[in-house]
Amino acid sequence: MIALIVGPDAATARTEVARLLRSHDQGGLNTTRLDGKSVGIDEVVTAAGTPAFFGGGRVIVVDDLMGRASKAGTSAGEAAEPAETTTGGRGLDFARLFGAVAAENVLILVDPALSSVPVAVKKAAPPDALIFGGEPPRGAALIDWMQRVASDLGGSIDGRTARLLAERTFPQAWSARPSNPAYDRPPNLDLLRNELAKLVMAAHPGAIDAELVRSMVASAAEDRLFPFVEAVVTGRLDEAVPALESLQATGDDPGRLIAQVYQQVELAAVLPAAGTADPAGVGKELGLTNPNRMLGVARTAKRGRIAPARLLRLALQTDRETKRGRLRHGDDVVYHLMTVTVAEDDWHERGGT
Repeated sequence: MIALIVGPDAATARTEVARLLRSHDQGGLNTTRLDGKSVGIDEVVTAAGTPAFFGGGRVIVVDDLMGRASKAGTSAGEAAEPAETTTGGRGLDFARLFGAVAAENVLILVDPALSSVPVAVKKAAPPDALIFGGEPPRGAALIDWMQRVASDLGGSIDGRTARLLAERTFPQAWSARPSNPAYDRPPNLDLLRNELAKLVMAAHPGAIDAELVRSMVASAAEDRLFPFVEAVVTGRLDEAVPALESLQATGDDPGRLIAQVYQQVELAAVLPAAGTADPAGVGKELGLTNPNRMLGVARTAKRGRIAPARLLRLALQTDRETKRGRLRHGDDVVYHLMTVTVAEDDWHERGGT
């Protein structure tokens, strides 16, 4: 048997591995675990093809091997290394690996950092291979999961309070996937379990309530996103840097930050051309879901040290640098946007026009 297990949620992937281990080697006597980041493919082939010492089947679990065959395995902001060849003695020949698995053995490749099985691995896998994506629950299923975990930890949380906790930790994606996958930051079940353990202990012997959640759980990306965007478009690097560090600490996607900055710049540039003192009315004319957002855009524009039209040109210049390949990664684009606005402000203070 061959099982290919990926993320994006590490806890869900671990649960599936544990289920397979219970099914095929409950005592753990015939299980071998290898580090796929450093192990040679020949060692994995040998382990997969070797029968158990006392007879029966072996279970071979290899962590993070699939990521070496896919550029998708790199972290945000890291340079993607060339994928290793899938043929030949020195490369990752997955076809040879899968063909070597003894009939009584179980080979489990697990890589929670990947959201899907790399094409090279999937093509080499036999038709009966188990492919499992560690997609965490969302919406009502996530609320049910949180209530079960709280109960297992010796406490309790009602549905409304669980929803509040989900909204504070994963405001954009706890209920459903965003329409744009690039902005999807799925619920992290390990993080939620840790938060629940903290809250259960604090609430003991009572139930977790909304007041406790608000006082002990920091509100995630949304509370930090808008101060970051405002700091960038107003040229305040001293405010932008700590806000960015907070966003990075929660794993926020650089693409989402870039899109929000670009949108803010675009909306700010529209206001002077509209020739009206009613920003909300402009928002209605633009067809915004929340027209009142333009009130905040107008307030930010007043704090800005750079004219909206000039700021728009800087954003277009940054986008051009990205498309030409001079800014290759999302973090590079974010840092460039932060620095060009500050440099522009300094240029104006020195008398530039």
